Amino acid sequence: MNTNSCFATQGELVKLAYDAFGVLPRKEASHDDIDEIQKKAIQKQLSRLAKEEGGLLSNLGQVIQTLSSILASYLPSIQIMSAIGHPFNDLLEAYSRLVREEGTYLSKSETVRYFISTTAIPLLVVSLNQSLLKHRLADLTLDMPKDNFWYLPTVKEDGNLVLPLEKVMRWVYTRCDLSQTQFHYPGKNPQSDSNTLQQNLDNAVKWTRGVRLPALPALFKNFEESFAALAQNGRDVSKELQVSIFVALLIARVSSYLAREIKKAYDPRYLADACQQFREYAVWIADDVNEFKAQLAPVMQQQESPESAAFVWLTACRDYWAFFGSKVTEVADKVWQLKRARPGTPIRDDVL
Repeated sequence: MNTNSCFATQGELVKLAYDAFGVLPRKEASHDDIDEIQKKAIQKQLSRLAKEEGGLLSNLGQVIQTLSSILASYLPSIQIMSAIGHPFNDLLEAYSRLVREEGTYLSKSETVRYFISTTAIPLLVVSLNQSLLKHRLADLTLDMPKDNFWYLPTVKEDGNLVLPLEKVMRWVYTRCDLSQTQFHYPGKNPQSDSNTLQQNLDNAVKWTRGVRLPALPALFKNFEESFAALAQNGRDVSKELQVSIFVALLIARVSSYLAREIKKAYDPRYLADACQQFREYAVWIADDVNEFKAQLAPVMQQQESPESAAFVWLTACRDYWAFFGSKVTEVADKVWQLKRARPGTPIRDDVL
């Protein structure tokens, strides 16, 4: 009998978010104003939240707001930050609802696994699509890797991973038409002598090999210094492309960390299955979302002001997701009825 059945605390999940974004290590100069003293205060807050000590709700809200403020200093775009924050809040709310409304006979690790498979993955797919539509990220025309699922790890037959961070970094080099050495240490030759650029190159090699994950300050600083060095050598990378690269690096850093944690907590097979589940949900919803955008496009072209366009867009998005939710509920009810009518009998593929 399992005597250690329990839920992970919400504080533990928020700490996981901090670790995934990698914002607290302070060895490198940072975009934010968090110094060593504030860092330790945040870590203490997270530790107390994980143990559910002190004012839970007020402290939880405070550390989430602090994380948002830190990230905004790296990507100062309200659209992008809102699009990132929306799914995170949805996941936290869903987990809170699970803790409030359901019991568990599983261990903490297995309860989290249950949440990932039954709730987090389908919710994340829907929430990401909602967020992308609501905040109109398509209007930013971000330049991203061509692989639709570049932000997911690749699980090899031997269980080793190709992390999203490696995929993004190699995409950056290809996109800029440069080798890794030329990107991080432009102009490198037997006579060149730049400890900073050599260190950046050495670190980049380690990161693409998956030896370790960089903290976000170190990752951004490396690429900022590389962009500056490229400009000095006559190879300017446009500001628009730089923004796209930093967005991709941030997302890849988070997903790489989570992939490694899932593999460590469970096994490579479960990670591969979770990624496949995500892909299937994403492909399933894509046709529906694309149809909605196609139907709305001529309506948007008729709007005579940015204000009316924003109102029409947000109203349409709200109505669409309400309709989508009702469809999902209807299907779930039908599946339940079919299973109840023929218990133990699989539902035929043609029915599904």
